[in-house]
Amino acid sequence: MLRESVLLVCLTREESDCIRSLLSSFEIEVKYTDVCPLPDAEPSLCDADTCMVILHADENRKKAEQEIRRIRNALCRPVPILVLIDPASASEIKHYLRSGADDYWVLPLDESSFPVRFYVLFEWGQAVVQTQTEVIQKGDIQEENDEAAADTNLLWHSVLKSLREGLRFFSPKSPIRSHPKSPLTHVHGSEYAKWERIRLLGSGGFGAVWLVRERGRDAELAVAKIPHSADMNIKALRSAAILKRLIRHPHIVQLIEVFKEEGKIILIQEYVSGKTVQELLDSGMDAKKKEKAFLQLLSAVSYSHEHRVIHRDIKPENMILTHSGVLKLLDFGLAADLSARNADTSAMGSLPFMAPEHIRGKSCIASDVWALGVMLYLLSARCLPFSNESESYLMDSILEMPPVSPRCLEPGLSEKLEAIILKALEKDLSKRYRNAGELNSELLKAFPDFGKGNVLTDG
Repeated sequence: MLRESVLLVCLTREESDCIRSLLSSFEIEVKYTDVCPLPDAEPSLCDADTCMVILHADENRKKAEQEIRRIRNALCRPVPILVLIDPASASEIKHYLRSGADDYWVLPLDESSFPVRFYVLFEWGQAVVQTQTEVIQKGDIQEENDEAAADTNLLWHSVLKSLREGLRFFSPKSPIRSHPKSPLTHVHGSEYAKWERIRLLGSGGFGAVWLVRERGRDAELAVAKIPHSADMNIKALRSAAILKRLIRHPHIVQLIEVFKEEGKIILIQEYVSGKTVQELLDSGMDAKKKEKAFLQLLSAVSYSHEHRVIHRDIKPENMILTHSGVLKLLDFGLAADLSARNADTSAMGSLPFMAPEHIRGKSCIASDVWALGVMLYLLSARCLPFSNESESYLMDSILEMPPVSPRCLEPGLSEKLEAIILKALEKDLSKRYRNAGELNSELLKAFPDFGKGNVLTDG
């Protein structure tokens, strides 16, 4: 039996029952401490098996900040702290994060979004505890082999350095672990003990994206998304939670690990070898490849919509087609979980693919449908429905003007296909397909052989 525990501080009975229910499928002990003031809980903060702390923040902001600092300072290892906040104190969130909390949840707890957010932090905490245990066990073996006593300070120093390599994000197939992880390899002097940087793939407003390789496994490539600053940590955790919700879909990029390095939450994601759809379009795609790629895109977005997730940045640069023809939808950095209260629906994205309501800061599931309509227009007519170098003119065009008929640009297109494209590009939400699943059904109903290259044209 694995001896890992979650320390619950000052939670209500309802909150405690919710956490216990979430942990019921794990082979761990749930340590519940419902004490106020905090000092009565402090002896448990240095327990070797404590992998996470959940605190119900006091209504008094300054007292809550002091409690969070006290917990952070008392913890013997950098396990995550989750703060539950009453709605009346929601405006104080930034103060709690600065005090040492890793994430927060505005009460009440729900059954859809909260569990995923909780599991991301819980698995991170499990990794901290397990990594320490493995390093200590390794130190014990070395002590026996060398017939010399290990220096405690040096051992603890090695534990801290080992934690820098990355905290394992456990397999999503089953929350119950039946076997221990392999020891993590530490390489002295490296910025990442486990992941070695190969080259910079790109950078943006969120941070830098690096191609990395797992040390000792040359064939194992991955992508590291590193935020510019710790201020982006909550955004990174939200992205991790969304990817965890969608982790089983074959056309959505997979999350491998989450870890904290120098105060920043870093995501390690699957590396997909191939070309972006934009690169393929620039060099010319045949009709069959276009149709197959679009069906795979519809599958990925439909799955996201079923889980109440909107991507908000669907564009050809965010899709890679592997050499075997498998499409992967990338970059969920702007994605929003609509099942969460106060989900971000702001005007962020790539303007040529943004729906009118998205531009107005009111994105919804149908906003992704608009972007899919832009994609299908691009694949059909080989140009965008709205395009202009002037951002203000482009914005006005999307908001006010109808798109040029695709058949005016590509006369050989089917009238049925044009009707589907234009319905996806309806400015009136009530006239647009409600989600990607509806668009997929309508497309296959009109063209049962879509995917064989008989509907779109080469080029």
